[in-house]
Amino acid sequence: MAPNPGSPRKLRIGYVMQTGSPDLSNPSGPQMHIYETIHGLQRLGHQVRTVAIQNEQIVWSDDLKCWSPVKFGLSQMRAFRLFESALRRIQTELRLPFLGLFDSFRFADACYQTLKGYDILYERHGWMGYGSVIASRWLHVPLVEELNGNIIKEIESKGFKLSALQWKISVWITRRTFISASQVVVVSRALKGQIVKQLGLPEEHVSVVLNGADLTLFNQHRDSDGLRNKYHLDNKPMVIFVSSFEPWHGVDLLVTSFKSVISRFPEARLVLVGDGSMRDAVFAQIEKLGLQEFIILTGKLPHAQVAEMTGLSDIAVAPYPYKHTEIVGTPLKLIEYMAAGKAIVASTAPIHEIIEDGITGIRVSPADPEALAEGINRLLSDDELRGRLSANAQKESLNYSWEHVSRQLSELLIGISH
Repeated sequence: MAPNPGSPRKLRIGYVMQTGSPDLSNPSGPQMHIYETIHGLQRLGHQVRTVAIQNEQIVWSDDLKCWSPVKFGLSQMRAFRLFESALRRIQTELRLPFLGLFDSFRFADACYQTLKGYDILYERHGWMGYGSVIASRWLHVPLVEELNGNIIKEIESKGFKLSALQWKISVWITRRTFISASQVVVVSRALKGQIVKQLGLPEEHVSVVLNGADLTLFNQHRDSDGLRNKYHLDNKPMVIFVSSFEPWHGVDLLVTSFKSVISRFPEARLVLVGDGSMRDAVFAQIEKLGLQEFIILTGKLPHAQVAEMTGLSDIAVAPYPYKHTEIVGTPLKLIEYMAAGKAIVASTAPIHEIIEDGITGIRVSPADPEALAEGINRLLSDDELRGRLSANAQKESLNYSWEHVSRQLSELLIGISH
């Protein structure tokens, strides 16, 4: 049967991740975004093969379940390995800055061997990884780079310090990678403005495709009695935070703010869902402030349980520890809060641009625990406002389904591959 000339073209897409690839067997925000992106494209009829580093090995998969080791060509030849060993020794002795050259070349080799015959490469961009640029040239296919935040600022916020030279090298490599790509996809308008300005990219070279959420999972009605009993919540007002315990998510600010909340609403409870590098510090902070009775930590939960816990809450919070625009994106948790029909308190930082103050949530000053507490207290004291914001947020969430995201991305990739 001849193909329907009006039907969208189906692509063979190589989805690649050289650096910063999350453990795809462990539920997390990045893992969910990757799964939904790949499965969404597959549901639209595209063939997607993933090449990524998992457990320190480069592997590939067509279904994100069964993984196979990649084959290598030039990078596994004895002459290449001897050359690499010699140069790495010189680099160590002379304390030369890290360039990621051999790592990128090896990843490019893996992509070349695994993705022959594919139409386009799509990379979830990571710091100092440019093997996809090399692979796209060897394969003679276009490359699209996806950027989910300001990577340099995220690295700095974790405590890693870059020398002035390493900073310049990082920025130069990032810019060259983006310029070499046919298009850069970012997850927020604020992030587009940032990289256009900082890296000097043409505006037309950067497309915005916002994140999505599993609306069905988060907007369904649930029997909450069992969970409320499990966490001894009874009918107490519940405030929820869902995210990783990392510096840029501001969980420490929220804990500080809750001291002021319970001074006015002593029956309120804060539920923190997640885990991360700040876990021990958060435990210590809760004990220091004497908030053990008022704050519940669930640890990391499966996504379905996150939806259940979010459904129990009265208010959902998205704090932010920076006063400017260092880290920008479209947090998945915001869309999930909206889909669940929650009254949201979010900072005025651009990372929360999808929340409209007084319409779909309340915006408060970033890096300000007292402002955060005032926003929570305002919603706890005003049932009508809380209900109105909840209804508006759930209605607005319909614009952020994963199906909508997949169609946008599919159209973009088809246009580039022509």
